[in-house]
Amino acid sequence: MKRFWSGLISRLREKQIRLHSNLSLGTENWLATGAGRAGLSWDYVILRDSARAELYIDLGKGFEAQTREVFEHLLERKAEIEKSFGEALEWHPLEGRRACRVSKVIQAGGLKDEERWNEIQEAMINAMTRLEKAFRPFIKDLGT
Repeated sequence: MKRFWSGLISRLREKQIRLHSNLSLGTENWLATGAGRAGLSWDYVILRDSARAELYIDLGKGFEAQTREVFEHLLERKAEIEKSFGEALEWHPLEGRRACRVSKVIQAGGLKDEERWNEIQEAMINAMTRLEKAFRPFIKDLGT
């Protein structure tokens, strides 16, 4: 896992992508950075067979209703967001949990496909860059 994240972080730094410049090597199957509003983060997720780039929404314990409100607010703008992103996204209210997420699944492979890590990392970075651009104006509208 660490080698995969090390490669992704190196690519981000080579590309000088400022949004993710504060990522540090982790041992989890995800890396996250703030999305400009408390409770929202941009997450890279690597699984055994796939990967994803996502906007993760979790305003914290006791704020489950507000988390859903943020998700619903963004979902109402789904057509505009997906048009800007360039393709459909997966919208998950994560029933029974306090968080929600909107993601782009990367089907190029996952952690088990070491020979394809470069391709997977590039696809994750591309998806995250487009995701951030598509959501930026709508996150700004949420206020603080």
